[in-house]
Amino acid sequence: MSVQIALLHRTEYRYERPLSLGPQWVRLRPAPHTRTPLISYALTIEPEGHFIHWQQDPYANYQARLVFPERTALFRVTVELIAEIEVFNPFDFFLDRYAEQFPFVYEKPLAQDLLPYSKPCALTPALAKRLDSMRSLRGPTLDCLVQFNQDLQRDILYTIRMEPGVQTPDQTLAAGKGSCRDSAWLLVCLLRHLGLAARFVSGYLIQLKPDLPSRDAASSLSGDFCDLHAWCEVFLPGAGWIGLDPTSGLLASEGHIPLACTPDPGGAAPIEGELEQGEVQFSHQMSVSRITQPPSIEKPYRDDQWQSILHLGEQVERVLVEGDVRLTMGGEPTFVSATDRESAQWHTEALGPGKRALGVDLIGQLKARYAPGGFFHFGQGKWYPGEQLPRWALSLYWRKDGVPCWPQSQWLADEKSGHLRHHDDAERFAKRLAKTLGLQSACVIPAYEDVFLVALAVGQIENRACEARRPTIAGAADRAANQHRQIATIVPVQLHLDVDGVLGADERALELLFEAGPVVGMDSIVPETRVGLRGTLIRTKHLHEAWREEASVRGDVPVPPAIVRAAQHQFELLLRLAKAGDLRLDGPAIHVVVDVRGALLGQHHEHLQRLVAVGEEHARHLRGVRREHHRGWPSIAPHAHHAALI
Repeated sequence: MSVQIALLHRTEYRYERPLSLGPQWVRLRPAPHTRTPLISYALTIEPEGHFIHWQQDPYANYQARLVFPERTALFRVTVELIAEIEVFNPFDFFLDRYAEQFPFVYEKPLAQDLLPYSKPCALTPALAKRLDSMRSLRGPTLDCLVQFNQDLQRDILYTIRMEPGVQTPDQTLAAGKGSCRDSAWLLVCLLRHLGLAARFVSGYLIQLKPDLPSRDAASSLSGDFCDLHAWCEVFLPGAGWIGLDPTSGLLASEGHIPLACTPDPGGAAPIEGELEQGEVQFSHQMSVSRITQPPSIEKPYRDDQWQSILHLGEQVERVLVEGDVRLTMGGEPTFVSATDRESAQWHTEALGPGKRALGVDLIGQLKARYAPGGFFHFGQGKWYPGEQLPRWALSLYWRKDGVPCWPQSQWLADEKSGHLRHHDDAERFAKRLAKTLGLQSACVIPAYEDVFLVALAVGQIENRACEARRPTIAGAADRAANQHRQIATIVPVQLHLDVDGVLGADERALELLFEAGPVVGMDSIVPETRVGLRGTLIRTKHLHEAWREEASVRGDVPVPPAIVRAAQHQFELLLRLAKAGDLRLDGPAIHVVVDVRGALLGQHHEHLQRLVAVGEEHARHLRGVRREHHRGWPSIAPHAHHAALI
């Protein structure tokens, strides 16, 4: 959304007596290449008895030549303009291929045109020292320019300097401070010595106060601001002139309105001319005001409007309460990282290195504020077409009466803790859990990747010449082919239910579901899928039949020989480890799956509060905490549960 602003700029010279003025040059009209749309512009000159001729200088800047036939004791220049300030992306351009990497050399015809902006200034020892550190930087051209600009902003302190003229680069470097024009001229000189065409820019800088204060208090504006400013422009093949502001360390944006762009600062003076010698009083005035402004996204209502809305809402609420009308509302707000807005994880990719960490941190803050006695459920969320896996979903549940649902939350893993875990930890956890439940240690079963399904999938993909998913599938096949590497440990159990279908209170009602033997995770060959969420777990006794049936149906699917050999090798290994016996399901089947993902030891199961309680006591044992009597659990509805325990 855009904001229309009115800018007033008045410069006044009062002389001690009427003086004779020579021709005066006024460069206070926005340059042709300004990216800020102008709605109107007016230049008023006093005294009225003068002649004005508009023209363009050799560098295409607008300038007004003024002639005063009579003596005058007052010379006043007033600029009034209306502009439309609308945010634009200063990086919205492409570079020619040969200029994408720094350093580069301009093509000869272009280099000839840029000669006025390529003449380097005198190379002094201080300037040479600065250039040595800059020449060591190599890489994408835009990245290098941003770095040069930011380094200068960091090293040169901005000061308001009322003395006329521009400091030399040596003076600015020696002092470590300067005005905007001093920093701009220093950057122009440095870029020219690096082989880049650069020019000095004089213009207006307009900054509008945001509706909400910035997170960086030091950079917050107390009000709308405008002033004369100076910066640098560098010519990039394919993009044209790109503005760099070393005062702020940023690229020139919608608030930078160029007035004059010249090879040297002297040609960009806002007002220049000769006059008869005499005393003068100088005054300067600038202001900016908003004319029209659409409702802001950050603050769409005035304070009085918002209070009226709240008052009306309270009236509606009273009516609803009197009528016992109960409403619920849901929504899906979208969050974007405040410090990493442009990375792919916030635009095109489902996951990313920082997205889950921020999500866990956010839901942790919500729990602390709204549901201190609640519990988390970290599981699968929406599955969008074309994506290999469902998105993860972080859920928070609590009781409205305030009774804690999860009294043992200290045993939940902290994903930011950095503790490294291995499959040995998962197996140790599962064996201890089985012992605590009164089950035989033989019930702890290793789980391996479904190498047979992987082999078929790889053959399908290669047969269809689909390159998009081949690296992922090939990686899964490599892992699956390693017969010494398991992906999880499983404790299969079954539960006895009472006549009301409620879980019995006696923990010893848990008993072994079937005989020990390696199992394979089915239904998914994407390695990021947790074993406990794969849908089907089958005994190895049935693998041979399943493999033969699958191969007979898809006999025309070619499978790479290396994958076939790996699959056959693991199949033989699993058959040797398997025990005879059919799969029995005498009650509700529960698989406690313990695996390792990232730095966490994860436990996956269905139904049970009591099983969770046992897991927590086991987690306490792993941390070396004395075993204590488990506190009672409040009654909550059975819910599929996934908790990460360390």
